[in-house]
Amino acid sequence: MDKYLRPQVFGVKVDSSESLKIWLHWKRALLSYLRRIEDVADEVKLDILVSLLDTSVCMYIADCPTFEAAIPINEVFARHKLNTCRQEMGESLEEYFQRLKKLSANCNFMAVSAVQSRNASIRDAFITGLCSSYIRQ
Repeated sequence: MDKYLRPQVFGVKVDSSESLKIWLHWKRALLSYLRRIEDVADEVKLDILVSLLDTSVCMYIADCPTFEAAIPINEVFARHKLNTCRQEMGESLEEYFQRLKKLSANCNFMAVSAVQSRNASIRDAFITGLCSSYIRQ
């Protein structure tokens, strides 16, 4: 059964508007697949990951020593997505609120000092105000 759950090779254009959605789906499929394999060492997880990446994507994790380092959560991009999220036409307040809650899951919020909060807000405003979507990611 595990062979049927094995994710397809992941390859996507980084500047695609759908790249984050595709990545999140593929990452969930990969993690689900790895959970079904018993006693998988970190090195083996990294090897499996590399084998499932297209060459255009693999270059982004070439220097990563561990599986955890190769699958980061981009906190800055997650906060940008949260800060720029707008209610869609026909979307109820509850649906919009639930979408915001989902987006906030990868933002890595924690208790911080006022200075740290200010610096994070400046960073988020800077990223949100950039013209280049490639640099924001």
